Amino acid sequence: MALKPLGQDARTGHIQIFLSDMLGWGEIANLTLVLGDAINLTVVVKDAKGQPSAGQSLRISSSQGNQVKKPQIKTNKSGRAKFTLFADKMGQDTLRIEGAGALATLALVVSDKPPDGASHPFKAVPKTLTLEDRSDVLSWKALAQVKVKEEEGLFIPTFSPAVKALHGQRVKLQGFMLPLENAEKQRHFILSSTPPTCFFCVPGGPESMVEIYTDKSLAFTFDPISLEGPLEVLEEDEMGLFYRMKPAAIISLSSATPRKQ
Repeated sequence: MALKPLGQDARTGHIQIFLSDMLGWGEIANLTLVLGDAINLTVVVKDAKGQPSAGQSLRISSSQGNQVKKPQIKTNKSGRAKFTLFADKMGQDTLRIEGAGALATLALVVSDKPPDGASHPFKAVPKTLTLEDRSDVLSWKALAQVKVKEEEGLFIPTFSPAVKALHGQRVKLQGFMLPLENAEKQRHFILSSTPPTCFFCVPGGPESMVEIYTDKSLAFTFDPISLEGPLEVLEEDEMGLFYRMKPAAIISLSSATPRKQ
């Protein structure tokens, strides 16, 4: 199925999701818990002008059935509302918060309880997370040297000479994993320049993604990863992809920092 450009969002409000005990840390996009966990989350609703929106009714749902205490909440005078999420369904999930003419999603992974003595895998990823600049990897800015036009719902790329010259070259990349397989470990996934905000959403255009086939299975992670392998520049791909790496060798987990506001 070809990737199509996302339409302009006609919604008038804006919903943000925070950890209740860490509001100053920033809005979160991804969350990792273990079975049996309960975590308090705060939702902030703003209107089209960026002002707090009081008295807004919100509906909260989990695509996999993780339990939400008070799935219907209402914002206070500061445009905030709290709810508790109970992790009782293992696997990948998407939490949806909808209302006030807006929709927000939170990518969620629930795992088995770690063995005795192991560290708890709780992790929340700020939505403003961005990759650190590194001289040893091919930059996403370099891959963005492409002009794109739409024809019959497909993205048609015209690559710069510098990008064309990368075809078949062995390069290093860093980015975030978007899983394509319904499994805890992945060998086929999308590497993205930005962290996902939803398991079923594309965070950027095709110039910001590379289709990956790894030589070894890799457990899904919200952390950025580094890969190395031959890069394919796809001038005509039925899936609408621009880049592919096959096979890709896993180098390491990478590093990322919160983007400055």
